[in-house]
Amino acid sequence: MNITAFTTDLHIAGHDLPGISVTLTSSPRPPRPPFRRLDIDINTVIELLALVEGGAASAGAVRDMLEAVVDEVEEADEEDRREDEALRQLRSTPVPKAPARTPQYDTRSVYLVSSEAEPKIVKIGVSKDVPGRLKSLQSGSGSPLTVRWTSTGGGLLESRLHDHFATRALGGEWFDFTDVAQPVAMIAKAARRLLKNATVVEVPT
Repeated sequence: MNITAFTTDLHIAGHDLPGISVTLTSSPRPPRPPFRRLDIDINTVIELLALVEGGAASAGAVRDMLEAVVDEVEEADEEDRREDEALRQLRSTPVPKAPARTPQYDTRSVYLVSSEAEPKIVKIGVSKDVPGRLKSLQSGSGSPLTVRWTSTGGGLLESRLHDHFATRALGGEWFDFTDVAQPVAMIAKAARRLLKNATVVEVPT
């Protein structure tokens, strides 16, 4: 059931009836049988009857005028309904999420280094020249150092491995794996998981 109240100006047979209060009641859709009823104030009805009685306008002309008013109002109502439906559909349409960015790892090598004396105290570092880096580290170590494992992945992989094993951090990129039977295998597995579906890019020299 649709009920629309509005004010309009009526024009018939050279007569103007301004500012007429009108209420349209209609049922344009099932399950109710369609009908339309136009209610106007009593003074307007009296004026219209007087025009018909005086011969200034025919009953058919009055009916056609009122039906035209109804058609105009219903057309406006239907346009409002279409706009409301379009707005509801727009609000219910999910906003597509931006595609997840693929992590980009660089081609520098992530390495694991530990000493012969404490093989499970491991340094997780990154370098473009692992042998040169090992030589530099060895100069400050009292025990021979060995490279246990390397992988591409650069600074991003190094940082993520540091975060992943943060509870084992000793400081200075050194980590304690003394409670692990095979620390290299554990770190390599974590690196493979982090590198899965990643893009590797060259680092500018």
